[in-house]
Amino acid sequence: GFGPGRLIACHAGLDAKGSLNAQLEGLKKRQLFNEALLEERGRYFAFSARQAVEPLHPELKTNDKDKLPAEAYLVSGHHGYREVTAKGYRIICDNSGGHADMLLEAVILPSKPLKFVSDARKKKKKEI
Repeated sequence: GFGPGRLIACHAGLDAKGSLNAQLEGLKKRQLFNEALLEERGRYFAFSARQAVEPLHPELKTNDKDKLPAEAYLVSGHHGYREVTAKGYRIICDNSGGHADMLLEAVILPSKPLKFVSDARKKKKKEI
């Protein structure tokens, strides 16, 4: 099966201090001015508060030892680097950083190890 069975993919991540359900609802409905998606200054967390959206949202974590370490995979790009944290359930996949001379990347799930395709500088697949 596919790990926790749930995949959340969003541009840069979710604000780790905000309500998970409020953010997901705003994203699903494409409500650009939903307060759950904006910081105090009216900017989007995803664009201006990198540290707030990098970690796995705490409401997706579980303390139940019989369950998987997370309730969902959270996958995003935007940050200009690649990182896998929270025991593989938080994935940032964006080595190109939006530069046209770099190739786009993709994550292939549910394979473990995770496969990232492709890095323009090394011209080969990488596994983490």
